[in-house]
Amino acid sequence: IAERFGAPVIDLANQMPRDSRYYYDLAHHNNDGAKLVAKIVFAELCPILARSFEALATSACPVADTLAPRE
Repeated sequence: IAERFGAPVIDLANQMPRDSRYYYDLAHHNNDGAKLVAKIVFAELCPILARSFEALATSACPVADTLAPRE
């Protein structure tokens, strides 16, 4: 559906480490998991928003590798 409408997709299932440090159970993130989700979403959305609203951008997006470590 996203491709059909040209909407971006953030595949958290692929980007979140499979590590119990980030989950309460098999599906729900704990506080550390929620922080990592926020970093991943920010890293994915920042370049999209910067391109869409170039005139409003105040700084460059940080490099994704510095935000969300892949484990």
